[in-house]
Amino acid sequence: MAERIAIDSYGEIIRYLADKDPTTRRVMEEILAREEEHADDLAKLLTSFDTSSKDATKEGAKSNDNSPKPEGNGSKSKSASH
Repeated sequence: MAERIAIDSYGEIIRYLADKDPTTRRVMEEILAREEEHADDLAKLLTSFDTSSKDATKEGAKSNDNSPKPEGNGSKSKSASH
């Protein structure tokens, strides 16, 4: 996921900056915190979609199992009796 790549990159930048440029490091730490929030939000969203689709699939299977079964299609095979 792109967020994870960005998080790793910002972490590397922060480690590189260390005490060399504390102002830029703080800005990068704020950006990193926002990216981590975005990644968490996306993970929750994907999990909720996955759960919703599994529930929908289960509900669909239940409704198919409970549906009345046709007893025939109205056409019986006729034997040839001449």
